[in-house]
Amino acid sequence: MFSQNKKTFCKKRYMQMLKDEIFLLGFVEVLESAGDRQGASLVREKLYELRNSRLQLKELIS
Repeated sequence: MFSQNKKTFCKKRYMQMLKDEIFLLGFVEVLESAGDRQGASLVREKLYELRNSRLQLKELIS
């Protein structure tokens, strides 16, 4: 039972991380088009961290 709940939680967390990643990609584009290269760089760093975490979670789910 517990392992099933954990797996369901991980799947939901994975989907939320994917949504966050898509949002951050769009946000980076907006910042770059506004000319804020430093802000875009900071958001891009967080984006890469999020992407790596999401891919690690995907390995746990599989």
